[in-house]
Amino acid sequence: MTHPVVHLWEAAGRPEPNWQGKARRPVTPPEPRDGVCALTGEPGPVWPLNKITTTLTTLDRFRHRDADPQGLALGPAAAWAIRHRAAMQHPHAIVDGTHRQVTPPELYQALEQAATCPDVMPTVPISRQKHVLPWARWGHVGVDDEWLPWDRTHLDRLGIYRALRRLGFGEAAIAEPTPRHQILARLDRADRIWVLTHWGDLNRWRHHPAYLEVAARATRQPKET
Repeated sequence: MTHPVVHLWEAAGRPEPNWQGKARRPVTPPEPRDGVCALTGEPGPVWPLNKITTTLTTLDRFRHRDADPQGLALGPAAAWAIRHRAAMQHPHAIVDGTHRQVTPPELYQALEQAATCPDVMPTVPISRQKHVLPWARWGHVGVDDEWLPWDRTHLDRLGIYRALRRLGFGEAAIAEPTPRHQILARLDRADRIWVLTHWGDLNRWRHHPAYLEVAARATRQPKET
């Protein structure tokens, strides 16, 4: 089965790793050698990890780290994922068959699709300082330190989250164990009953706030990202 990172790389158009990075002067790409990718396990051209990054220290996450007798190295898809700086800073997903950066409405759409299509794999970086893309998992949503399971139950909760925002509850208010009285007081009776009925449906997310962060990013206005 295709490794999820290879799937994302192919959906992005099989781009070269971004060797330029933040350097101001032109960067000469390092020469690859033949070997086995420590992330995907695929044989082919690879680069030693220290040619790709010197900041990644979680080597135990590379499932095939001992597969290459010449040392830990990564293939084109893995190198692309690690050097894809924009994916560390902004939400990405496969939209209409293409892996790219997404706006909040597009992220919401991708989360809807991800509930039934395991290959969409949205990523929502939170701190904007960590690699998310390399650790992609089918049927999950990526955040800073984990890939969250995502199915129809989570999609239902996302809909409740969006409805609460539309009723005037902000991100901080939704994270609280009970609805704020001053917001409830402004609602008509039917909406108050709905809020009180469904507030507890998000309790699992309140105990796992990475889900709340994903929902928040997907329900903001584009200018808020």
